[in-house]
Amino acid sequence: MKDIKTYTDKNILVLGLGKSGFAVSELLLKLGAKLTLNDKADLDKNEKAQELEIENLKFNDNENKYQVAIRVLKEAFIVLGKSDIANTC
Repeated sequence: MKDIKTYTDKNILVLGLGKSGFAVSELLLKLGAKLTLNDKADLDKNEKAQELEIENLKFNDNENKYQVAIRVLKEAFIVLGKSDIANTC
């Protein structure tokens, strides 16, 4: 595999752990990304999710994917200095 550093130590949210979500999670972990997985199913009981469990992975099944997306957007707006926009989310 080509030596790709773009994703090293980047925090990435993966919404859904179907076939494509699992595949991209495997790839991003190999590239050194720090993942948060979110799925509507209980990830503690998901065999595929357990295969991915390493130190750069965080499960977040207490929120649905829409709640996570809104939270991430709010955080991004705050970081960008746009707290007025974050408050409308």
